[in-house]
Formats: sequence, C-alpha cells, structure tokens
Amino acid sequence: MHEFFNLQLFKQDEEVLKVEYYQKSKDFFSDYIEKLENNINKITNLNPLKNNDGNFIACKIEELWFPNNKIFNVFISHSHIDYDNALSISYWLRENFHLECFIDSCFWGYSEKLLKKIDDLYCKNENGYYDYEKRNKSTSHIYLMLNLALIKMIENCKYIIFLNSPNSIKINENNQNQDYVTFSPWINSEIAISNLIFNKEKQKIVTESFEAYQKNLNIEYELNLSNFKEVTIQNLYEILKNRTNF
Repeated sequence: MHEFFNLQLFKQDEEVLKVEYYQKSKDFFSDYIEKLENNINKITNLNPLKNNDGNFIACKIEELWFPNNKIFNVFISHSHIDYDNALSISYWLRENFHLECFIDSCFWGYSEKLLKKIDDLYCKNENGYYDYEKRNKSTSHIYLMLNLALIKMIENCKYIIFLNSPNSIKINENNQNQDYVTFSPWINSEIAISNLIFNKEKQKIVTESFEAYQKNLNIEYELNLSNFKEVTIQNLYEILKNRTNF
C-alpha cells in the first residue's frame, strides 16, 4: 500500500534541515548527477538511440534520460524552486530511516536538453528557424515519455511526499472544486497519478503533458490533495520512527 503525505515545511524546520542535511545531500547526489551527465554527454549525434532504419527507439531514450533501474522508497513531488529543500528532506529520510528518495533532477536527464538536440537536427526549416508543427510533435513525444516514466516511478515508491509551499501551489480563489491550484503541469500530473493510485483505478493511464513557456501564459490546474495526509516534519518523524517494514 502506498502512503501519501502533504508536507508543509515551516521556516524554522527548513533552516534546521538546511544546516544539518543540505551539504550531505549535495555530496551524496553529486556522483549520480555526474554519472548521468557523463552518459548523456557521450551521446552527441543521437545515433545510439536509433535503429538501423534511422528511427528513434523510445525504450533507449527512456533508459538513458529517464532510467528506472534503481529501487526507491520515496517519491518527492516539489517545485524546482524548492530543489534545495527537497534535497535536505531526502537526506533526512535517508539518515533517519534508511529510505531511498527519488528526486527527478538527480537521477534523470533534463528533458529540455534532449528536446534541443532533437529539434536542432529534425525541426528546423531551411531558413534556420524551428518548424512549429515539428516542434510540437517532438515535444509531445518527449513529454509523454517523461510522464510515463513518472507513472512508473510513483507506482514503484511506497511513500509519496508532496512538498507543499507557495512555490508549488496557491489557494484556489474560485474554490469551485478544490482548495488549491498549481501552475505546474508536472506537479498536477504527479498529484493526479498519486490520486489514481490511491483510488486503485486499474485503467491504463495515457497522459500527455505539455508545459508552455510563452510569456504570461499561466494555466491553473486544480489540485485534489484530500488523499494526502497533512504533516509537518515532526509529524512525519513520529509516523516513520516506529515502522519496521519500509
């Protein structure tokens, strides 16, 4: 059974975690990040990701950019602005409970770098400008791969921790269905996947995420956090300290 936690980190807890665990977490994850970057940097022309017909092989892209070859206990959903806090929490969990935490940017490649490589080779017109429709197609493929990788990772983790902060969500002023909204399609997707798991829906999930970068284009996604137990860092410690089986 999965467990879901809506973690609200107070300022004093954030400061304590940063002093005690941030540098440890950076040192710990640095090897993983360096190894991943080295593997990705070796791929210069993308040919190792293709078959003999010159077509990309999705599983090879996933294995390189979004590998799923390590066992994790905890998935931490967070805003990229809260990356440092996510690192500190991950090492706090590791040191106190021997839990392995998944943070996407520590174990997966940056999807935009992959898209840049593909777009530069396949999505430019003769005038040197990107083709709009070709770029939409390449983006859809890579974002779908990323979202499916997220589904697999969340399904494989026992604990899902959502790092609740003003950087990730805001109060839903319309308050029609849910209390919170987010501007991040990725946080929206991670919470939606978690809720599907919570509700034990067995239907096949096929989700396509599209993150818009145009200036002033903000899309609000309503978030259902009712299945996430609200905790502080102290509550989470009390919940986990008596666990014998993770």
